[in-house]
Amino acid sequence: MLSYYRKPVSFSFLSTNLPILKSVEATATLYQKDQERFHLLLNDPLGCPPDLAMAPACPKTPTQKQISNSQNPKRLLWLEFSAHRAILTTQGDGDIGYRHYWQTGVTGISRYWLHRYRGDSGSFRLQNYARGITLTGQKFPESLRIDYELRTPQMMLGHFVIHLEIHH
Repeated sequence: MLSYYRKPVSFSFLSTNLPILKSVEATATLYQKDQERFHLLLNDPLGCPPDLAMAPACPKTPTQKQISNSQNPKRLLWLEFSAHRAILTTQGDGDIGYRHYWQTGVTGISRYWLHRYRGDSGSFRLQNYARGITLTGQKFPESLRIDYELRTPQMMLGHFVIHLEIHH
């Protein structure tokens, strides 16, 4: 069973302990894999991992070039989700790529790629701990909330919340 829909969405990302807040209103493509699993494709307007928004390689505010390029983006956010797990990946061009794997109550991996570098020095991994994944909606998803911590083996780097609203 594979169905897809074009839906307006609100995608927001915030940190509870760092000055980070990003929000995007856009139209996304939602694929229904089965009754409980979905994939969502969304144009990535800034091309920067939200939880690394303070990094030097990430723009603080979009430039006019970035705004005009967002009309014809070369990067996609790809979110695979169910009520129990979620995977967020970027695909396409850009300086930074990433993939997060979250499962409630489990330590997962957040992997980042710096495309300017080749080999192992251009990628690194961090740990994440999903405090909770909440999916609402009866037969069709209405909202998704992912509450997680980003960590190194020695310390917690931040507490983050991703919130997705799917408008019908």
